[in-house]
Amino acid sequence: MRVIGKNILLLKIEKEPQKVNGLIIPESIHATQKQYRVISVGADVKEVKVHDVIAVSQYGGYEVVHENVPYSVVKEEDILAIFPS
Repeated sequence: MRVIGKNILLLKIEKEPQKVNGLIIPESIHATQKQYRVISVGADVKEVKVHDVIAVSQYGGYEVVHENVPYSVVKEEDILAIFPS
């Protein structure tokens, strides 16, 4: 799949559930940001490259499903941070 313009195609990085004293803490309690791996970038994207790990706000982007895999598409300005590789 290829994106156009200033759009970025992302795949969510799944984390292991956190445990405290043997209890599993739901992600919904502590997740205010999501981390994603960049899969594809549009031609007008300047700051982000394929394979970067980025943070996007909880409500940023659009969900799309391609071949039963859920992806997110966000605009470059919706990115909060780029994590070092």
